[in-house]
Amino acid sequence: MAMMQPDFSQEFKPLEPGQYTARVKSYETKVSQKQERYIRWKLEVIDQDGATVDVMTMLEGRGAGMIKSFLKNCDGAYDGGPFDPDTYIGSRIGIEVIEAEFNGKKKAEVKKTYMVDASAEKDSALCCLRERPDRFRLGG
Repeated sequence: MAMMQPDFSQEFKPLEPGQYTARVKSYETKVSQKQERYIRWKLEVIDQDGATVDVMTMLEGRGAGMIKSFLKNCDGAYDGGPFDPDTYIGSRIGIEVIEAEFNGKKKAEVKKTYMVDASAEKDSALCCLRERPDRFRLGG
């Protein structure tokens, strides 16, 4: 049998703890074991070779305040009430990642979210306009 050499140059590497800018890639609604609804958001970390992390936000129960903070950090405008999760796809958000352990394995976990400083984002408004033109209106 011929010897083979694997190419590890693109091997998955866990996200290091730190602060990052991410983009909301997708979401799914779920129900917890306590029968409480929540949304699991998949975030793609910008400039990290396609790395993704998940953020869970409760829609009811003790942790429901997290959804308000998450959505406000996505667009700066959410103030409570009904919302359409689809409108947040493509939104940029700041995340602080820590190293956590789950079932004996280390993984990246989002500790908190924050608004991204628009002035620090290169062509931020133009990028957002191209990605989600439905989120912007001209005129008053």
